[in-house]
Amino acid sequence: MNSVARFVSLFKRHQISSMAALNSVFGEGGYLADVAEMGLTRLIPYISGIIEIVLALLILWSVTRSWAGWGLIALTIAVTPANIYMYMNPLLFPDGTETDYLIRLFVQVFLLVLIWRSTRTSPQTIEEGSSVS
Repeated sequence: MNSVARFVSLFKRHQISSMAALNSVFGEGGYLADVAEMGLTRLIPYISGIIEIVLALLILWSVTRSWAGWGLIALTIAVTPANIYMYMNPLLFPDGTETDYLIRLFVQVFLLVLIWRSTRTSPQTIEEGSSVS
């Protein structure tokens, strides 16, 4: 099997497994419906907040900084659909205006860049002829 056929086969398998995972979470009677039935929807913001605080604390140590950064990026992306929904339906959320929710989306993009820039690991380079004191 040549490399192109192998890539296409791998892509198809990944696509099928991704669709199955998405269906099990978002599909009719999926995971989110089970969470709503159990009354856990009020707990989700608290749980995600605790995870966010733990990941933020893990940034303090260089050993865990990169993993914490990727976790914070994933968490930020995970809440994006809720923020988009709030922007598109501001009448359902009377605590803010459409402009407030639009600003929130731009701040979220800024935070993603900030998290990525501050937690990535890059090799330190020392120029020739310079000394480190």
